[in-house]
Amino acid sequence: MRQLICLVMMILLSACVSQYEAELSQHGEWQELGAYHGEYGYQEWEKNAWTDLA
Repeated sequence: MRQLICLVMMILLSACVSQYEAELSQHGEWQELGAYHGEYGYQEWEKNAWTDLA
């Protein structure tokens, strides 16, 4: 039961995060979005990384 509650909490939090990121990108707040990604440890993606997956 405890694991289920943790899973639900994580899903709810991830939904909030993705909305925040979408809002920043829609308003062109690229510097704020970059700071947010850096704060949470996101890694920079290379253009070639997507072509390697195909």
